[in-house]
Order: sequence, then structure tokens, then C-alpha cells
Amino acid sequence: MKKWTKLSLVCALFATIIIYVSCGGSGSSGSSFDLFTTAEKAAPIVTPTTTSSVSINAANWTTGNTLYEIFQLIREYDNTRDNGVIDGSNMHKALYEANTYVTQALTGCLTTANDGTVVADYSITEQSITSPFDFGTDLFTQTYNCAYTTNETGTIQGAPITYTKSFAVKYSGGVYQMLMGWYAAQGTTTSPSVMQVEYNTTTNDIKYNNAYFVDYGSGGIMTGTYNVRIYVNGNTETHLFSLKLFKYSSTGASPSIAGYGYSEGTDKYYLFKVDTLGSAATYFCFPSNATEADMEAMDDAGSATVPANCTGLDANLPSNYLTDGSESATSAAKFTGGGASGIELSWTH
Repeated sequence: MKKWTKLSLVCALFATIIIYVSCGGSGSSGSSFDLFTTAEKAAPIVTPTTTSSVSINAANWTTGNTLYEIFQLIREYDNTRDNGVIDGSNMHKALYEANTYVTQALTGCLTTANDGTVVADYSITEQSITSPFDFGTDLFTQTYNCAYTTNETGTIQGAPITYTKSFAVKYSGGVYQMLMGWYAAQGTTTSPSVMQVEYNTTTNDIKYNNAYFVDYGSGGIMTGTYNVRIYVNGNTETHLFSLKLFKYSSTGASPSIAGYGYSEGTDKYYLFKVDTLGSAATYFCFPSNATEADMEAMDDAGSATVPANCTGLDANLPSNYLTDGSESATSAAKFTGGGASGIELSWTH
């Protein structure tokens, strides 16, 4: 059996930190779309066997099993059932939480006309804005005509928490473009993050970039650092997607995943290429309707070559994130934007 080191920290606190509670801006209801439900039409989802957050009980279906780790990254996320149990390394949980920021960004920037009209207070000359995190070749080329930064306070589990959020938005011709940075601090725990979203309501193409970092500081239940990179590029009608996933912690790297294929469809498949630090890359081929039980029954050693059902899909695989963490948000210093948090956007009026 091929083994990984389990690196995912218990992220219940992080899960609560990044669910922001307020909706700033001018008070208009704004144009909007639901990132979570939209992206789920494009990205792969694996249905868990049980109706609880705990996966099936099998001796080999646990930490160290490659397929178990893949399952945890792309398993279905139900907030009512899974909040505080499934951590932010799960792609669908990350999308669920990111939707909060999409809603706030659009509400703050766009009027109720739903035609791209910008709230006057936040209108800027249309321009590109530098991302506070270097997404490298994954960066989407975008311009924005609305931008604002807000500082907020709140309380979680009786402890004060402060937030900085910085948004840039444009909506034109049915295309949403957004760049967002946010930062949370509670006690000694800090968490900067940057996200980029693009959704074309005509072509049904959706793209999503996310990099986040958590430093638990000292004196709490959890210690060390934890970070994730996520990239998704898909279509909600054809269900064709490409993705990259990588998580990295202060205890070392976890495998880097690149994927391409179909998230839905009869006799459709998607291919994952898994890179592990110090090991040769391996391939896994999944039917688009793969379940947890399907994954549990597969050989977690993978294949050195592309499996027959996924022949040809490898030609379109994106390149994996480097397993040394050099492309990841491995420290707060990787966030080079404005303000003490490093996540604030800069623009001219």
C-alpha cells in the first residue's frame, strides 16, 4: 500500500474563522450568483457512503491510504452535517465558504439593476489590480471597475475576532470577474487568504483560484501552520473540468493532485495525476459518478501509466503544483498586498 503522511490539522477553529458574518457595502442587494452551487456543476463530487461526516469503517480506509486522501479532498460537503468536522482542505467546503465573500463583494459593488451598474461610493476607473498572492500561470487576466476594503469585528465562541476584507469586482456582458483578499485574527491565530473568481453566464465557464494560510500561533489547542492551493476551471453544462489541489503544513507536504475529465455523464471519466514528494507520479481513473465505496474498492497504489478508461485525458492535465511548497501559501510573507495583513488590494480612482 502506498502511504502518505497525514498533514491535515484539525481545522474546526479555521472553519469558524473564515465564515464571515457581515455583508458590508452600501446596503444595495446587488447582482449575485451562488459560487458553491455553480461550481458544483463543473467540479467532481464523490458521494460518501454514510449520511454522517464519518466515512465508512474499513481497516484500510484511513489516513495513509492514497484514495482515502483523495476522497477527503473532493467528497461532497453538506454544511448542516459537516461544518466543524470536514476541514478547509476539502474543495467543496472551500467553495461553500468562498461563496460568502462572493456575495459580499457583489452586494457591496453592484446596484439592484443587475446590469453591472456600480455603486458610486466604490466606483473606480476600469483597471487591472495586482493579486496580493502570486498565482503564477494560474492567474486569470481580469480588469475591475469597483473596489473597496473594509475592516470588521465580531465574536466567535466568546472570543473577539477581527477581519480585513478587500474586494475588486466587474460585471459586464454576463461575465463576473472578482479578486478578493481577506484576513482574520483571533488570539494568536491568523489567516490571510486570496481568491479569484470568474463566471461567464453565457458560455457557462467558471474559474476559481484560492490560496490560504493559517498560523495557529501559540497557547491554543492547535499549533503550527496549514495552507491550501485550489484551482478549478470547468463548464457547468458540459461538466468538463481541470483542477489542481495541494495542501501543505508545517509538518511537511502532502501529495499534489492534477485532474482533468468529466464530473458528470454516462460512461464519462476523470483522471487524477498524483505527485508525492520523493516518489514517482501515479494515475487514478474514476467514473464521473464515483462514490466513496468505489474509491475504497480500488487499489490505492495507483498506476504508473494512464488507465484504459482515461486514455487521452492525460494530454489535457494541468501541471501539478510543486510538492516543495514553493507555489503555495506556506507563510504569511507570501501575501504581498497592502496593510499589515498583506491582503489589501491597491487601485487608482
